[in-house]
Amino acid sequence: NIDDMPGEAFGYTIEKLLVNGALDAWAEPIVMKKSRPAYKLCMICEEAKLSALLEIIFTETTTLGVRYHKIERNELERSFVTVNLPEGEIKVKCGVFNGKVVTISPEYADCVEAAKNSGLSLKAIMNEAREAAEDCL
Repeated sequence: NIDDMPGEAFGYTIEKLLVNGALDAWAEPIVMKKSRPAYKLCMICEEAKLSALLEIIFTETTTLGVRYHKIERNELERSFVTVNLPEGEIKVKCGVFNGKVVTISPEYADCVEAAKNSGLSLKAIMNEAREAAEDCL
């Protein structure tokens, strides 16, 4: 929880954490004692990277301490398909639970490229890619 650091520094720190191996990093706006606005800097990392990432936090932020704990994660089984749309080729990630596809996620960068090249909206491309992927499964 940091209440004495410029907001711009959070973006820099988060980017540096991600480049150096954090699985995810973000800042959450919070209110601290005496109604002071602040940010909670959050990060997920593998235990082997913790020391190096803590060094970044201590050198790039104004914090004097870090609280951390181990967490567990359950993941969907993943499969990938590529769909060919008139607007371009889109990779699609499918999440499988108990043998059933429960999530279909077109790759964002592929959809952005197809939207730019075709003049269609990003939403239209993503919907078209999802529908095409459902037909492949």
